[in-house]
Amino acid sequence: MRDTYNSNFVQVTVAILIVVNFAANAYEAQKNGHLTYPDGSPTPDAQVLELLDTVFTVVFAGRTLLALPFCQHWKELHMRLHHKQFFLKLFLQIC
Repeated sequence: MRDTYNSNFVQVTVAILIVVNFAANAYEAQKNGHLTYPDGSPTPDAQVLELLDTVFTVVFAGRTLLALPFCQHWKELHMRLHHKQFFLKLFLQIC
């Protein structure tokens, strides 16, 4: 699995997703205030951006979860900490 994760295809795919995510966020920032109709309902652009945001969140969260076993300190942290402490410390390290 490590070889698959480190393959050029996976790395290029993730890089493309990051660039597309950045472009979508930049477009959304440029359209600030213009993504809803006067009645407050979202425009089609806003609906697409919301869908993209959800897809990127799921994909990047999944990628992160798949990458966790490859971390050098995974086994050490997992063995030394209870599950709640482990995830709290991992979250704090990521942030």
